[in-house]
Amino acid sequence: DILSQHDFDKAIVFVDRVVVAKKLYNTFKDLNPVLLLGRIHSSVQEQQNAAKEAANEDVKLVISTSAGEEGIDLPSADLLIIWSNTVNVVRFIQRTGRIMRKNKNKPDKLKIVAYIATPDTPDYDALVYGLEAAAKAGVEVPGIDMKSLFKGTLGDKVTNLLQTNPAAIEDISKGLYIEITRAKKWLREQVNRGKIFYFYLFPYDPIRRACAVKKAVYEGILDDWIAQDFPKFFEKSPLKSFVTINLTPKWFLGWISGPNKHGAISMYLNYLYNQLATENRIYALTEDIPIILTDYYDYFQVPSDFKFEVNYGFSIKNRGEYEAYGTVDEIFRKIKDNCVGKKVYFTFSGDGWYTKPKISYNGVYSEEVLKLIIMNAGWIVEKANDIIRDNSKC
Repeated sequence: DILSQHDFDKAIVFVDRVVVAKKLYNTFKDLNPVLLLGRIHSSVQEQQNAAKEAANEDVKLVISTSAGEEGIDLPSADLLIIWSNTVNVVRFIQRTGRIMRKNKNKPDKLKIVAYIATPDTPDYDALVYGLEAAAKAGVEVPGIDMKSLFKGTLGDKVTNLLQTNPAAIEDISKGLYIEITRAKKWLREQVNRGKIFYFYLFPYDPIRRACAVKKAVYEGILDDWIAQDFPKFFEKSPLKSFVTINLTPKWFLGWISGPNKHGAISMYLNYLYNQLATENRIYALTEDIPIILTDYYDYFQVPSDFKFEVNYGFSIKNRGEYEAYGTVDEIFRKIKDNCVGKKVYFTFSGDGWYTKPKISYNGVYSEEVLKLIIMNAGWIVEKANDIIRDNSKC
């Protein structure tokens, strides 16, 4: 349809999948097409030959995978079709740049870019976010109503679902009739863009298991919380290669309450705290903070004198590059100038019973949201300590 709607001298179409590129090549033989594939599917010499052939005047259609984003230089091309969209701003601009050079023979010839995208697919979302990223980098694509375009994205649907209604990932998945893996991917992208953020509800399961550890140590009782879980612990622990016996409940009770019980308890509790995952999170729009502070008031109540620690960094590998210690207000003052508006990885922790309760966050935060997650982290850490210390609360 796009080819039939435009009077073009030479068209370039970008696709991501080789099978699609080959299908187009065989479909449009009348346009004398040239196929540009990556090195897995063609040699360097074949790529060079194809790029040279693409410049011939009788070639009306050039079909390329990402291999051609940098290698195609065709001033005579006047129609660019983006079949598979990309969020990556460099790739987005490189693709557009393939037809931005003027044709010396036809300097006034209008050049057209056409995007193919189907609503309710990841490809459609990629187009919207790619256009946004390009605009931020100074490359405006005229003639597109971004507000109307956004209405077809999964992002718009999730935004409408979360409007004044913070939700857990399972509820988001069910509310939109999408699989959890897709919901996780979208939520991760929006958290990284600073559009939404998450906080934690009280992590009952890990805390209850921690209380169950105390029963095992001091009362010799192995309740269901641990009986179902300790084999998994050994599968993930450094002890895996050393434990060669059958992992019976009786053996576990002896190990965790034995002569080296302090080290055993610490190791097991650290494992429990690391089980905090996306299921414990509530996702919310950044503009809904006043509602969150009303409806989820209890989850941000930290004693003003309670002190805890945060380690953070700007990549997963360097998430412990910086640290701060103090009350909520003190931590906020120490880190805000370094963190606001950047992608940050946080791990908050506090002194605990045999080990440190820990809670992790990552995302791009405004000052208001940053203060909120520090409050939530302090509440989680303080509450975990309180419950684990107090036998009556177990």
